[in-house]
Amino acid sequence: MQPKNQLPAPVDVSTANNTLVEVLQDQLRQAREREMRLLAMLENELQARRDPEYKAPLPPQLKPPLPSKLEPHRYHVLWIVLPLILAAAASAAVLWSKFGATWLAGNP
Repeated sequence: MQPKNQLPAPVDVSTANNTLVEVLQDQLRQAREREMRLLAMLENELQARRDPEYKAPLPPQLKPPLPSKLEPHRYHVLWIVLPLILAAAASAAVLWSKFGATWLAGNP
């Protein structure tokens, strides 16, 4: 145990400085390597944008849907409305033959 008034042991400053210099040189080397990688990536990206033949791949072509076997006919509404018109005409003919024109006028 050291007494309170005694100074710590002297540190070799040159060894500490050499260690610090080595660490800083290693960090500088790593930073330069990283910079070179980033510059290479940037150059590749710029070249790809400049290249007139560069094209993004097209999405795969979708097949058209198969036609339904029960595809509605062009006049499919006609086949629904025509029976309704015929039923209304038949009802009017029956009423006309039974009551004559009086049912239209409302006369008894």
